[in-house]
Amino acid sequence: MFIIPLKPLFWVCAVISRFSSQILIKMEKIIMQRGYGKTTQLIKKSAKSGDYIVCHRLDEANRIQFEAKEMGLDIPLPITYVEFIEKRYSGRNISGFLIDNLEMFLQYLSNVPVNAITMCP
Repeated sequence: MFIIPLKPLFWVCAVISRFSSQILIKMEKIIMQRGYGKTTQLIKKSAKSGDYIVCHRLDEANRIQFEAKEMGLDIPLPITYVEFIEKRYSGRNISGFLIDNLEMFLQYLSNVPVNAITMCP
């Protein structure tokens, strides 16, 4: 839990902004059209870093695991959006996450269409 003591509003915003920018600095964005190898890039990153891939369904997790084996790469078993949201993983052994198809993940979180997002470069 992240608790901010009651201080002037500008101080609170500065802390949140500083905290957010530290997270975003480390986040790489892989932006390509559908079918151009985004998931393949995540598989390679996972094999190198040990980070867990997060994908939409169990059958997709199995497909990603199979694709990694076909590529001769060893990756942790991918987890689903539900497992990620419900924190059904052991954080002790996880160095990071690689989210596959972010737009699907964001839409999964809402019953209403997500029509636009903003991101930092």
